[in-house]
Amino acid sequence: MNKFRPVTFIVSFCLLLTFCMSAFSLEVIVTEMKGNIEVYTVNTWKKATTDIVLTEKDRVRTGKNSSCALLFKEGHKIQISQNTELKMEVLTNQIISLMLEQGKARSNVKKLSQNQQFGIKTQTAVCSIRGTDFSVEFNEGITRIEVYEGVVSALEETTNREVLLNPGQFTTIEEGKPPVEPQTLQIEGLKTERSSEEIRDEAQREIFQEISREQVMSRAAEEIKLAEYQNGKSVIDASGSRVRLEEYIVRPADNQFKYVVLNTRENRFDFGTILFYFNKPLPTDLTLATKTMFESDSASNPEYIWTAVDSVMSNTYDKALEESTGGYMVWSSKYNVWIHSWGGSSKFYIGNLNSTENGGRGKLMYTYKDTNSNGIAETTEYSAGDLTLNSFDPASYPSGADKIHIRNKDDYSGDNWVQADDYIINDDGKIATRTDVASNLYELNFERVLTSSLFEGRKIDLLFSSKLLIDSGIFPKPANTTQTASVVRLN
Repeated sequence: MNKFRPVTFIVSFCLLLTFCMSAFSLEVIVTEMKGNIEVYTVNTWKKATTDIVLTEKDRVRTGKNSSCALLFKEGHKIQISQNTELKMEVLTNQIISLMLEQGKARSNVKKLSQNQQFGIKTQTAVCSIRGTDFSVEFNEGITRIEVYEGVVSALEETTNREVLLNPGQFTTIEEGKPPVEPQTLQIEGLKTERSSEEIRDEAQREIFQEISREQVMSRAAEEIKLAEYQNGKSVIDASGSRVRLEEYIVRPADNQFKYVVLNTRENRFDFGTILFYFNKPLPTDLTLATKTMFESDSASNPEYIWTAVDSVMSNTYDKALEESTGGYMVWSSKYNVWIHSWGGSSKFYIGNLNSTENGGRGKLMYTYKDTNSNGIAETTEYSAGDLTLNSFDPASYPSGADKIHIRNKDDYSGDNWVQADDYIINDDGKIATRTDVASNLYELNFERVLTSSLFEGRKIDLLFSSKLLIDSGIFPKPANTTQTASVVRLN
């Protein structure tokens, strides 16, 4: 069956953007006071009184054998221990940033919306909250972070090195030194692990539902600081429009890496995100895993196996989603290599920002599963989704047989259809030939244009480069290029 598969290429991107911050400052109530509590407001320290309110740039400090709590309107609560000083650096609807000058504070953070951030800094660390219950302690130049529930990112800014702390873990950070690898807390009855289903559900909610331009840009601004591979340039797309292309790779968890791509044109914004899951924690050198993602000629099964993927392409109105599970490597007796195959189900959805079907994903177009013949995944079994597949057009070459412009179209019940136009082009928008690809792949770009009856006349138009894919090891480096990979290692 010559149906197009939604993720037949890898997309990636990065964008260095400023956060969209609300102009309205939040207020914080000081409560549960015990002992000597002082607050710094209007450029002076004074004794705290019952239910005193703090605003941006205010401070609170506790004396010996003293403690208090800070209560935020969203329900966040911070317990402040003795001999502690805490500054309210930023208090807005989108960003809460606190500076722990000394002492210890334990935070219980309610669920944040997709464009909100909560963080605590010290002189040696930045703690970004992806969880709900954790503590930060800073004394004598050392920061200690403990996580009791959820996930916390701990970053040392001088080295730009970060670790992710799961429930039941802690780390310590000194200025100018990478964070100590996470260690186990000895706390009786503490839930220290999340199930794989919980982890994936959380990741899917983030990339499938975070569709608006503001949400995507805010997330990119946060992730760019952790980007392992980056690329950006201005190019012309296949239709002649100028595109600002930004792309990057980050690692949300030890067994994941994520590609993100942003396309900004004069009158539109398109983006794509693909989150890859592996069978084990990935190595420091990501290319050791990516180079065998799809195929390996090693004697034994590759060590790192691509097990699942979640993907979204969107124009901030419409979206195309794919989720696949059960990835494994199968030995091909036909080609004498290991080939990646999907043993679980793969699902393809088309929807829009207001979709309510299938948990907000949109209409399930079809599911598929790879089957093996002669030791290689060369057959795909398809099943109907919410719509019935009536027919599919054979792949065509609208720009000529020698040009890399391939069109596939599927027709469904109710006069519905989905079409994909795939291009390989240079920076000037010229469609490449097979000779161009063989001789100059490093300088070329990929573009996918998705149109559908379900998009109400709109399209998703996503362009990304081959350079980042080659740098990160997903595509093999062309033998005829002497350019080196532009990579910044984080660990």
